Amino acid sequence: KLTPQAVISGRVVDEDGEIWTHAQVNLFRSKRTRGQSKIENFGGERLNDQGEFRVGQIPPGRYYLAVAPDAGWEAQYQLPPPRRQPTWYPNSLDLEGATPIILEAGNQVTGLEIRIRRGSVHRVRGTLVGIENIPSPDGPEQFARRRISAESTGSAANGTRAAIHPDGSFEILGLPPGTYEIRVTQGFFPINLGTAKVQVDDRDVDDVTIQLTPPQRLTGMVRIAEEGSTKLSGFTVELDPIRPARSSSAISRADGSFEFPPLGAERYRVNVVGNGLYLKEIRYGDVVSTDGTVTVTGAGGSPQLVLSTRVAHVSGKVSTTSAQVVLIPAGSAGEVRQATLDQTGAFSFGDVRPGAYKLFAFEGAPDGVWEDPDFMKEFSAAGVEIHLDEGESKSADVPLIPKSDLAPVVKKLGLE
Repeated sequence: KLTPQAVISGRVVDEDGEIWTHAQVNLFRSKRTRGQSKIENFGGERLNDQGEFRVGQIPPGRYYLAVAPDAGWEAQYQLPPPRRQPTWYPNSLDLEGATPIILEAGNQVTGLEIRIRRGSVHRVRGTLVGIENIPSPDGPEQFARRRISAESTGSAANGTRAAIHPDGSFEILGLPPGTYEIRVTQGFFPINLGTAKVQVDDRDVDDVTIQLTPPQRLTGMVRIAEEGSTKLSGFTVELDPIRPARSSSAISRADGSFEFPPLGAERYRVNVVGNGLYLKEIRYGDVVSTDGTVTVTGAGGSPQLVLSTRVAHVSGKVSTTSAQVVLIPAGSAGEVRQATLDQTGAFSFGDVRPGAYKLFAFEGAPDGVWEDPDFMKEFSAAGVEIHLDEGESKSADVPLIPKSDLAPVVKKLGLE
């Protein structure tokens, strides 16, 4: 069965309501991954000579529309300031003030109007400290290239202009007011070297200092809390950056040691793949983490991952084999898990990290919709609370949330 695609069309006008043609319209899709909300560029279209746009072949979902003015055209014709700014539909300079567009299958949403706004843009200047200590990777030039960027979810701009000078100074141009994370990376698969948060108001920002940290090879050890209970080799240790970036993995040796290739200074979620075990805690320098995350810094140190064989188990039964049974941690530790049902509707979760959880049974929900907080607010009371101690096994019958209850909420939030 094929899903009919949706279409969005409309026009762009200036602050006086007159047709504006020197811009591009961009469509952004709202997505949620591992409980974190983000938007990603879905596509863009140039305006025609009437300031009109049309974006087609859009799957159902929640979208945001933004217009990016042609700054080069304005500069070429020396238009008086303030310049026209990237603007979110219908008339906002930041994402927080934008109106989402909820699209169902086959929708034809027409007559939208974006009123492009004027505003000042500014530069950020500063210095990278320690750039002389950053070794360049071996290989082609693209693997050694260093980049600096200003990242902000509140900006509709396509990107930023930036330059790193040989003396370590930098300049980022064309930033509208807002909060930015200035990030310095290196390599084809970018490794983070340093970050700084900057607030741009109604003036240029100077004298920003960013301390760079050389990439480091991270070595560590796997240890079993119940000594002698299992061998230490063959565990896959995964580091998944909290910020969307490339993940890394390593395999433990016979003595429990593991080593990662050079990593940037990031906060990572740690996952250890192995049957009958859970990650109890992470010891890294003077820090003990029990939420499954670790922040890698340039201070050195060898993380120790303490695993335990005293896993918990949850089992139960639902009234239909077509249900989606989901185990959701009450806090930030652990990830959401989905069970596989047998022919009787029975389910089981093995190797569960001890802690507080809620069990839900959805009928015909879109995959992963339970990671959207707005969706879960609607059904929070329908879950079964369960607390698991080390080595504990519990059984729970989970009431089914029927598709008839889910459908209106899914439609309202644009989560098809």
